[in-house]
Order: sequence, then structure tokens, then C-alpha cells
Amino acid sequence: MRVPRNAGEGVAQALFGMSVMWESAADLVRYPLPLWLAALLACATVLMAVGLRALIVPSKSQLEAANRRLAREVAERERAETRFRGLVESAPDAMIIVDAQGAIVLVNGQTERLFGYSREELLGQPIEVLLPERFRRRHVELRDNYFKDPQPRAMGGGMELFALRSDGVEIPVEVSLSPLATDEGLLVSSTVRDISERKRVQAELARARSGAGGVAAEVGFRRQHVARGPHAAQRHHRLCPAAV
Repeated sequence: MRVPRNAGEGVAQALFGMSVMWESAADLVRYPLPLWLAALLACATVLMAVGLRALIVPSKSQLEAANRRLAREVAERERAETRFRGLVESAPDAMIIVDAQGAIVLVNGQTERLFGYSREELLGQPIEVLLPERFRRRHVELRDNYFKDPQPRAMGGGMELFALRSDGVEIPVEVSLSPLATDEGLLVSSTVRDISERKRVQAELARARSGAGGVAAEVGFRRQHVARGPHAAQRHHRLCPAAV
């Protein structure tokens, strides 16, 4: 039976089916069901077909409303993504976002400046390319474990961490991890801070303390930083609070 295009055509088909049933009423062998029941079943079949057609083929107004909702959702997602990318790009530290496979999906300008790679070179690469070779295999295991129980926390648990620049130079870093739930799955944001200057100042201070004169050497060390300017002195106190 052809699916009717509208309710009127469906009713006409139902009436036609009923007339056929009545014309064949004499042949009770071919139609063992009561005629009224057969006619009712034929009418129900046609009306069901009309209802299915209405469900399968939405009206023009329904399509237009659905398109408007979809356009609003797409626009809102684009605005949210733009805001998020702006926040990442304006961060003072390097920010690297990876997926569950450890592939880099987003970096900011600070990452390019810190590691010496362009973002095109980094996107799609495993995060381990930014680690010294001796740490890479162990890091894969640690990364997988983090995705099983993602929590915002500092990386390393008090251990010294090192990253690898594109020129092969290792730098001491601090890393903070944060999980990001997205429609595409769980991502992890890594905030990486270069602490080379802090380490250098701490090493100089340690040498000054252990050298001849002890306290006098440390005072001379402080004066040297003060002579470099107030900003250098402030930076020294901030990086080495124990010396204050």
C-alpha cells in the first residue's frame, strides 16, 4: 500500500479498502474475519501510515525551528571556544593541553617561547617530546594513571622536574595539572613554569652561605642583588623567602 500524502488521502484509501471488503463479503472462505473487524484493521493501517509519515517527514516550520536551534548552539559553542582560547593565550606561563592518548591538542604563545617550537610543530605530537629521553617511558605510565583518577594537583610530588627545549637544553620546571571535561572527552591542561632563575639564585645563595665568612658572605650576596636594582632584590626575596 502506498503511503498517503495527507490525512484526506488516507481516509479515502481506508474507505476504498472498506468497499473492497464489502464487495467480497460473499466469499467467507477468503475472509474468515468479520467484515467490520477487517475494515477496522484496514482503516487503522492507513491512519498509522499517515502518522508515521508525519513523524518521518517534519514540516517546513519544524525544520526551520530546528535549524535556528542548531545555529544558536553552534554560535554559543564558538563563543565559548573563543573565550577559552583567549584565556589560554593570555596565561603568563606555558599551557599545554593533551588528550587521553597524550597528544598535544592546544598550546599558547608562552609554550612556543619557552620550548622553542612553533605550535604547528607541537600539535598532534606526544607530550613526551618535551621531556628528556630518560623520563619518557616512565611518564607514559604516570600519564595513563592520571587519566584514571584526574584531580587538580602539582606534578611530581616534590620531585625536581625537567623539560627539554627544541635546542636540547634541559630546564627545571614546575608543572600543575588540571582535568578538563569536554564533548570530545577528557583533556588535561598542564601549566609549565620555568624556574631556572629561581634555581640559579638559590645556588648562588647556597655557595655564599657555605663560603668563607658565612653570614658576611650572605650579606654581600644580598647587597650585590640590591645593587642590581630594586626589581632584582624583590625577585631575589620572592624566589628565596628563606633568605629574608
